Amino acid sequence: MKKLVLAVTVCLLTFSLNVFAQDMVLDANGNIGMGILNPDHGLHIAGINDSLHLEGTNEFDNYSGARLSFGDLGYTYIEETSDDLLTIKTSNLSFLADTIGFGVYPATVKLDISSSNGYEQLRLRTSYTPTSSNDVLGLVGSITWDNNYLYIRTPTGWKRAALSSW
Repeated sequence: MKKLVLAVTVCLLTFSLNVFAQDMVLDANGNIGMGILNPDHGLHIAGINDSLHLEGTNEFDNYSGARLSFGDLGYTYIEETSDDLLTIKTSNLSFLADTIGFGVYPATVKLDISSSNGYEQLRLRTSYTPTSSNDVLGLVGSITWDNNYLYIRTPTGWKRAALSSW
């Protein structure tokens, strides 16, 4: 009886290893492959549909979201904080893309913004009034505003256009 149990266990273990070996690989370089036999990154996932699905539980409101953390201590992460709300938290974010679109696909210029109405496309929340055209704050191309003017920083200094009611 012990030999039969041992034989069945060995068969099941061999079957399990063969099934998992087709789906997951740990190569000699320490790369892990899922759905791919020759991974070329530390973690290489290949799939037909959703190659990677993260799911977690928010302990406060029982919402099933997920967080993908980078680096140490969770200072930089991507997180779904509520249904259909994706939050990216970092101190510096750069997009290395030819074009970026918000509400539009495909984007046709560097920053392409579209909204269902024309008054909710771009918002500058904090006003700033340059002290003079020689104010050193801001970079060329910076735009700011106050109650009376719209300002833009040019290579020769700040320029302004008066705002008026109609």
